[in-house]
Amino acid sequence: MKGIIAVAVVCLIAECTDAQITAWTVGSGYTVAPAGNKVATITRTELSEGLAVGGDIAVFTATPTASSATVTYAITINAGDVGVISSNTIQLATGKKIDFETSPSLVFVVTAVEASKTAAGETGTATVTVNIKNMLEFSKSKYELCANDGLTAGSVIGTFAVTDAQTGETVTYGGVSNADLEYVAANGVLKVATGKTLNKATTNSYTLALTAIGTLSGGTASAAGAAEVVITVCTPSSAAKVSAVVGAILLSIVASVFI
Repeated sequence: MKGIIAVAVVCLIAECTDAQITAWTVGSGYTVAPAGNKVATITRTELSEGLAVGGDIAVFTATPTASSATVTYAITINAGDVGVISSNTIQLATGKKIDFETSPSLVFVVTAVEASKTAAGETGTATVTVNIKNMLEFSKSKYELCANDGLTAGSVIGTFAVTDAQTGETVTYGGVSNADLEYVAANGVLKVATGKTLNKATTNSYTLALTAIGTLSGGTASAAGAAEVVITVCTPSSAAKVSAVVGAILLSIVASVFI
């Protein structure tokens, strides 16, 4: 009988021990402290803006005493309701976005517990801080516009520049390799290249992948930005031609009055 009781006690102790979260582990790009503790602080070094809905905000693993145990996770504090929990991952919720200008960091509190175990001392808790990295953003991800056939060298088609560079950050624009066009590195002006004229008969459209790359002395530069520009070479409208003719006629009339 004593032997049976002893075995029962050992089993009860083992069950209790198996139910506890003992540590949190993370991958590259994260830190966790203190190590080997069921209550911990997890930090993701950086997450760039522009994360798609369903993208991973933070990934972590709670370790139960029994390696075969199933662990259930929950968010108890959700930064601006931007996250949803999926297994051991916080993902970006539908209708939400990551925005450095609004929130340069996000803080969540996550709990982990072995399935069906809820007693005091069984739950692991992690405060998860995610540092957001600014990403250079154009006003649109895709621009579509018309440039007149016959547009000559040096004519400006448009200016495509980012709007959210950090204070003191230098932005360099690039990505355009087409010989007919020049994308000015210093200011994002797109124009017809030297010695070139747009010719619809030769090239009736251009698709360009613009880039913006930041450098910041003494700080962390923003993540590179990108946008697409689709230019259709258009024949000037009849109305525009008529307006030009009328304007020329009126100008000649006015000039003749003062002769």
